Amino acid sequence: MRILYHYTLCPFSRKTRHLMYEKKLDFTEQVETFWKENTTLLQMNAAGTVPVLVDMNGAIIPDDSVIVEYLEEAFPETPMIGDDLAKKVETRRLMSWFDKKFYMEVSYPLFVAKVIKISSVAALTATLLSPVYFYFITTHNFKATLVIFLINLFIYFTHRENIKRIM
Repeated sequence: MRILYHYTLCPFSRKTRHLMYEKKLDFTEQVETFWKENTTLLQMNAAGTVPVLVDMNGAIIPDDSVIVEYLEEAFPETPMIGDDLAKKVETRRLMSWFDKKFYMEVSYPLFVAKVIKISSVAALTATLLSPVYFYFITTHNFKATLVIFLINLFIYFTHRENIKRIM
């Protein structure tokens, strides 16, 4: 039986689960808790991130994008990405765009506000800094990241009265 290690609120895990349901694959869900260290998960994926799929053949596949590609190649009977190169490229572009957009605008702020349950000022700060962190992680361009941080800081200080009223 396939095992999918995932976190319920993670959009990348959600995408993987939906793909597996659409392909009508049998699997069991192993829900991870981010606050508890899972040595089994760390042995399978040193980064400690989810989702991770353990297939019936013993293959360990970490990361949602890799899992999607693996399942598309392993189970071509139900294609989800497309049947020609142009469609595949467009589907991958949209998946990448949606993953980043959904994470930054929905999942991360929701996670900070509801799961971590920190104060509203800290939640706002985390929400403002998340694009900075994400940009740095994806580009490793320190100067551009600093510019984005300063812009976010400027926006916060120029609109802080409006932000306080909303909160």
